[in-house]
Amino acid sequence: MNSTVQRLNRKLNLIKLVSSNPNITFESLAKYSGYSDKEALKKELGQLFMVAAFSNKDEAHKHSIATLIQREHIGGLCFFQGTPYKQAVLTNYYQSISKVPLFISIDAEWGLAMRLDTNSGEHVAMQSPLHF
Repeated sequence: MNSTVQRLNRKLNLIKLVSSNPNITFESLAKYSGYSDKEALKKELGQLFMVAAFSNKDEAHKHSIATLIQREHIGGLCFFQGTPYKQAVLTNYYQSISKVPLFISIDAEWGLAMRLDTNSGEHVAMQSPLHF
């Protein structure tokens, strides 16, 4: 089994342990997950989280996201509002301070126009012909 598959399996085992034992302590999680290095475990746990990010908020918001990236080792960001330019600038900044590549997404199920201020609105999400 290659190292990428092994890392993925360890993360999946973490998810299983936490989801089946919601009151598990960090020390117990370290013991049962096989992580001898607690800092490595903290990084692995942090990478399982994706947090909301906004490109139309102030420096305090930017600083709070940067803190989550650097201290909690979060795995990704989901942008909600702002301009395409500011989102690109922030994405580059956040990627530059992260030790691992961040998963970047946008909440735009109805198209980019619903989230980005300067979008023309021409590119809207296609509606599925299937209705569930």
